[in-house]
Amino acid sequence: MKAFRYIFLTICALAEASLFTFGITGFIAYRGDPDPDVPIMVVAAVTVCAMVLLGITIKSFINVAKDREAPVIYGFLLKFPVVIFALGIMWFALDIPEAGWLAVILSVPLAALFICLPRLRENSKKAQPVRTAQLLPQFTRDKAEWAWDDAAEEYLRLTGGATGRAFSDEENEKIYGYAGTPTAYFLGWLIQKDLVSDEFRRTYDHETIRAVRDGRMTPVEFYAGYMDYVLMRDDIAPEILKFVDLYFRDGTRDMALNHGMRRYFFDYYKAVCSSFDIPRYYCVDFNRDSFRRLSEVLDRRLNEFRRVAFDEDELEDYGQRLRSQYFDTEAELFAEPGTPRAYAGKCAAAYGAMSPGLRSEIAEHLIEYCVADLPEEPTAEWVIRHFSPYKVVVFRPDPSSGAAYAYVALGESEWEPEHGISFTVIGDHVVAFGGYGDAEPPYEEDLQWRYRILEDAARGNYCAAEVIPARFGGRPDSADNQVMVPKAAAERKRQYEDLIEALFVLKLAEHYDCKITYQEGKPNYLFLEATAGSRRTFADSIGLGI
Repeated sequence: MKAFRYIFLTICALAEASLFTFGITGFIAYRGDPDPDVPIMVVAAVTVCAMVLLGITIKSFINVAKDREAPVIYGFLLKFPVVIFALGIMWFALDIPEAGWLAVILSVPLAALFICLPRLRENSKKAQPVRTAQLLPQFTRDKAEWAWDDAAEEYLRLTGGATGRAFSDEENEKIYGYAGTPTAYFLGWLIQKDLVSDEFRRTYDHETIRAVRDGRMTPVEFYAGYMDYVLMRDDIAPEILKFVDLYFRDGTRDMALNHGMRRYFFDYYKAVCSSFDIPRYYCVDFNRDSFRRLSEVLDRRLNEFRRVAFDEDELEDYGQRLRSQYFDTEAELFAEPGTPRAYAGKCAAAYGAMSPGLRSEIAEHLIEYCVADLPEEPTAEWVIRHFSPYKVVVFRPDPSSGAAYAYVALGESEWEPEHGISFTVIGDHVVAFGGYGDAEPPYEEDLQWRYRILEDAARGNYCAAEVIPARFGGRPDSADNQVMVPKAAAERKRQYEDLIEALFVLKLAEHYDCKITYQEGKPNYLFLEATAGSRRTFADSIGLGI
């Protein structure tokens, strides 16, 4: 592709140099002709026009050498207003002012448009370094070329080079590889899991694909040598395109991110880049251990996407009726297919022997639905009588959970007669509640973390956490910069701050803040926020179990 660009620009340069020579010859002839047929302004317009066109072509040569985006097309477009303006000057010289004014007026907005176009695209790139098709709601393609400037800037920062200096051919190629590395990791996972399309398999040799899958060729080498650093939508298996649309595309344009908005660049940074002493995103060499860590995360993200909610029609009816000492109605036991019966039995027994603490938590949440006049001091026994569970659903156990049981209780209440109510329980804690149709399975990562935080709070397992960590400018030795939180909450806060660190490295955040709210003198919520200028790019909160 680069060779064709050089050939095209060489032809343009020869034509423009010939036109410039023709103009200079016209000036010489004009001086020796006492009665010229052509006005001197026509000759001047042709000469100056040719000189400007040649200058634009030379600039395009430089852009091609630097692997700039669309290095030829921008220069080619800019030549149109130059030619139109030159024609306008010639028409003035030939006493055709109407045509001259029309050409001059037309050339000015065209020149402004074509001059501003690359700058508008550059600003868009700076705001969104992880490139995908920004104008469409779905992933269409990703090119290393789109990230070249950001990778080059990072390369200069890491190597101590002067900003704006010229790169050697070897450095250009190296930076191009760095610009494509984040996408190459994702491509390697697609190949490893056989999540590529039939067209991809037809396009690339089977032995080469197997070499990537077996580890004899790195995804970066394949992406560079065989795909020219371009990943297309048609390369990806159709069954995961919706996942790619949601996860791989950039998500920093319109709203503040949070931990629940899964984005590839967060996970890539955490698995591949966060261990470096000097922050970076692009300038990393392919590493098998990093690829393995990232692949495990990608597996989990895809499973989360596929397992968003449970389908009641697929649940197994165990034909068992459950009763708890706190409810007046019996509930039927259902289970997700594949759930061990012994585990389901343990969950059913836990529901039947519900602890007073769990009963109180259910009452605290249930009372939020009450629209009637409450007694002056409603007891948990009084509140809980207004909930009638009729279905208990058990799910396959999550190995990462330390709880002995987990289930979802679904039922009715006169306080919410239209939609019903659901409670998700892990251990002795309510980790989610809401309408019947909004029931959340207990295996979800957020609910597992909520359980851990509630459990630490109940056991008094607290630790000191930095409000503003040192990596964001906080003072670790300051007592005012410390807050006592459940141990799991401190760990969760560090995870959120890892996401914010990725935004800092990508220049999508400039300032970090953590605000604390209190209940009865104890911290009950942490509110985390990152901003870039006046724009908020990250906003999230962590409940502390109070």
